[in-house]
Amino acid sequence: MSFTTTYAVPLECESCCDSVKQALANVQGIESVDCKLVDQLVSVTGTSAPSQIVKAVQNIGKDAIVRGTGQPNSAAVCILESHAPEDQEAPIKGLARIVSVSKTLALIDITLNGLPKGTYYPSIRVSGDISNAPQSLGGVYQALGSVEVDESDVSLAEAWLCLPALTL
Repeated sequence: MSFTTTYAVPLECESCCDSVKQALANVQGIESVDCKLVDQLVSVTGTSAPSQIVKAVQNIGKDAIVRGTGQPNSAAVCILESHAPEDQEAPIKGLARIVSVSKTLALIDITLNGLPKGTYYPSIRVSGDISNAPQSLGGVYQALGSVEVDESDVSLAEAWLCLPALTL
């Protein structure tokens, strides 16, 4: 299922738009790219994970921030943070980009970093205090499958969720 996501990208001229379009031309799953110079927005239609689009734009020296689908309240970003004493100097362990692409479908794109090699099982919890996770968290609302972290110490994963009446 194709969907449209919108990204805030600093654009100075039409050449910037052309550069962004060219960078995204090689990303698998992209069907179309619309660049709005005045609004500093790039809309991408297709099936590509937001992290792949952001990475392609960053590779040409620009930043890209997921803004959603162009509809109100259609996107969220969650910082994955550790409260363990040994992680005090580098508590950020990743990022989850959540984009609601319809009333029943959300894309969750997870980037993990700074974790030892292994298999991790991210989930969305009903409630809780993350400072003493997982003991202080509520039940699992939605498991996101497994994410493998390899030797490179950075891993990307995407999970498609069918959630009724998703509200972000």
